[in-house]
Amino acid sequence: MSDDLDADARLVAGKPAPSERTRLTPTIVVDAAIAFIDERGLAELTMRRLGQELGVEAMALYRHVVGREELLDAIVVRVMAEMEDDDDVPAEPDAGWQDFLHRLAHGVRRVALRHPKVFPLVVSRPPRHPGCALRCAT
Repeated sequence: MSDDLDADARLVAGKPAPSERTRLTPTIVVDAAIAFIDERGLAELTMRRLGQELGVEAMALYRHVVGREELLDAIVVRVMAEMEDDDDVPAEPDAGWQDFLHRLAHGVRRVALRHPKVFPLVVSRPPRHPGCALRCAT
């Protein structure tokens, strides 16, 4: 049977109805983009390929991110936010600035090791303004 079935035919064929498909959110789009880059590299990321990965048309992604540039900003914010969950990276320099910078550097290194293909974005493009990236990163 074809994938061009109506909802009833999809159910009869044992496939999920359109209403059962996972709905996209900015979080799902950003997470999928990070996973895509981790696996295939930044050069391979296009909205069309990311849409295929998520099982939607590329145009569906634009309901959640304005475009590729905003998506890349959101990726940077999300990847760097991983340090907030790192217990070894203090939020403030409680034990002095040298200890703080040492722990921060190690936290950044751990992010780089977790996402070696994403990390060049972190060092080359700080978010243009927090509003666009933070809206997509959450």
